[in-house]
Amino acid sequence: METYEDRDYQKEQIRAVQEYERMMKDKKLANHGAVLPVSPKKGTEHCHLGSSRLHRLACGHIIHTEKESMCASNCSTPISTFAPFVCIICERWNMVQSGKASRRSSRFTELILPDFPVLDHSQVPIIGRARECNAVYMLPKGHVLVLHSMQDIALARIEDELRVRHILNEIVEATEGMGCSAPFIESITRGVTSCIEHQHLWTTASYEELAAVNMYVAALRANTDEPGMLPRLAACFGADRVKVRKLVADITKLLVDLDARATIAKFMPTFEKIFPKLWRKYKVFARLVLKLWNKVKEREPFPPDFVLENWLRIVASCIDVVMLANDINIPVHKTCAAVGANEHGDVGEDIDMEITLLMGDDKAYSFRVKSTQSYHQRKLKARKVTAPQGK
Repeated sequence: METYEDRDYQKEQIRAVQEYERMMKDKKLANHGAVLPVSPKKGTEHCHLGSSRLHRLACGHIIHTEKESMCASNCSTPISTFAPFVCIICERWNMVQSGKASRRSSRFTELILPDFPVLDHSQVPIIGRARECNAVYMLPKGHVLVLHSMQDIALARIEDELRVRHILNEIVEATEGMGCSAPFIESITRGVTSCIEHQHLWTTASYEELAAVNMYVAALRANTDEPGMLPRLAACFGADRVKVRKLVADITKLLVDLDARATIAKFMPTFEKIFPKLWRKYKVFARLVLKLWNKVKEREPFPPDFVLENWLRIVASCIDVVMLANDINIPVHKTCAAVGANEHGDVGEDIDMEITLLMGDDKAYSFRVKSTQSYHQRKLKARKVTAPQGK
């Protein structure tokens, strides 16, 4: 269990990283750390002949061992007879998702910060324990930075920030040269930043690949894409064509999901004008609408191309259906106008019908039912607290 001393130590480590970053930016400290060249001669090529100091795991992350060691059962080229390695990055992301660590994005440079609880393997038998290793940050020109100290972490964060800034500048220069509008350019840079903040979805993707895909997806959503556009963008950024093509579907889903959530968040405060009595409860309705939107994502009742073209209308339908489940009747055209969607006539009616069928049990999306359940839960909890203890 984490103690106050552990938390104080973590705060000191964070302050040390911040101080190193400041000194490196001010040129008061040299930007060098535990940098290794990736070379089979030095035993630092990923999983070279089943034995190396660097290993690429199945999750996509690269780890480093102090001495040359055999590949594990969780390497990209697994050897089932050897114990797995601990992927520190994946373990820490699991901590964030489970609430054991503070909320943050899954960006690599956020998950290497030293304010995480220490991994405790004392309860695991020695035979079943995973092997210890170090996290590694990939540098350009075939080098890696082994994250041993706070200075190494600070250097990795600065290098990563410079790479992000460089790729965003490249995007702006390329799109301005094509004569793109400022909002269009902003949507691309925002998309790249969002992809970097959700790095757990594509651990092996480079920033150049993310830039090429985001430019293509932005053109696709604006109906300005052309045949052969994706390979040309990949060549422009020096990205792998095959990897870029595989990323298109997943990145499109992420960007549509983020835009849908932002649309719901912007719509809900309008309750103050439409329904003054319910305005204070708009956050509850927002959660119910998001719950239905998540169900749409999970069940996928519509083809991906249809969602890409009509996601605003689907969001409007989610809002309408949740409101109807709570006996709140908002005309469809008002909801569509509020979120910036078109009614689409028969297509819109089909969407409404599909969302209604998908929602199923109205009680799961009823504010009154949720309020009653919360009330009874509070009463039950109060009774347990005040009940006399049995002898």
